[in-house]
Amino acid sequence: MLLHGSPGTGKTTLCQGLAQKISIRLNRTYKRTKFIQIKTATLLSKFYSQSAKQVDEIFTAIGEICEEDPNQFICILIDEVECIASSRESSMHGEVQDSLRATNALLTGLDRTKDHVNIIILCTSNMPSCLDSAFLDRCGIKLAVDLPRPVVQYEILRGRLQSLIDNGHIMSRASLPPYRDARLELDTDDSLPGSKLLGIVALINTVNSSSPERISGRTLSQLPGKAVLRYLDNADCDLETAFRFMKRNILAENVQGIQKRGSEVKGSSQVQRESTDDPGQNEKTTMITSNDWDVDRVLAVLGAIESLVDAVFPGWKALKRQRDQNSDA
Repeated sequence: MLLHGSPGTGKTTLCQGLAQKISIRLNRTYKRTKFIQIKTATLLSKFYSQSAKQVDEIFTAIGEICEEDPNQFICILIDEVECIASSRESSMHGEVQDSLRATNALLTGLDRTKDHVNIIILCTSNMPSCLDSAFLDRCGIKLAVDLPRPVVQYEILRGRLQSLIDNGHIMSRASLPPYRDARLELDTDDSLPGSKLLGIVALINTVNSSSPERISGRTLSQLPGKAVLRYLDNADCDLETAFRFMKRNILAENVQGIQKRGSEVKGSSQVQRESTDDPGQNEKTTMITSNDWDVDRVLAVLGAIESLVDAVFPGWKALKRQRDQNSDA
């Protein structure tokens, strides 16, 4: 089975959960279940042909484990399998040739496991387009794991916040409701915790719409803890304060991202202008015009962010003007 998708979508976690489900479902047939996770980065070697040798040794050991105890079910997780299953069509010579040997060893090892009925091999990949066609052909099930939708975003944040509450890092007597209950609360009272968390999810997607990259599940799971650590200056933090910190962190990181992309666009435009005396002037002039349009787009997004800040923090401009007047005085 192959799970593929963008980084941070939870492919490895899904495989671990699937292994646990398998152990429960097959507990009448197999008395024990063993989970083995293989980090492919550790298999790569700077010495020629050593990577293929290590892959072969691993599958030899797996076969021995399956034969030693037929009453034990084996779940193998090969994380980031593209490291040892890259396309052989692009492997020609040098270090890439060693990668070809590793891919061949993997394919041979997979064929050897067909003799055992008490094993399942789970693989994850961030780059399915780089995988060898023969490896893909051996994967009986191929599933794409997409970035989280709003309902999943809510549940990820809810789970992380509830964990912080249970561990005493956030002080709250109220528990966060599931997504469906939060939607019902939003229609009746938008001041309840579930309604406010839905507002944060809406803010994430509004801000994220101006970014070329969508937010991953890993980033979402880190958001509550990172926001509290970044802005908390008192000993205690309640749920309302945590929500405020999360909104502040979302807006701050989005502005930083826009400024970074704007700087990259500006630098690209400057480089193109400095080289207009070279051949291909017309082509470079076109690139400058495109980059200038990107700068205008960034400025427009900054204006949208300012409007969003007005909605989240009303009166911030008046406070800023008052602070500036006090500084001038």
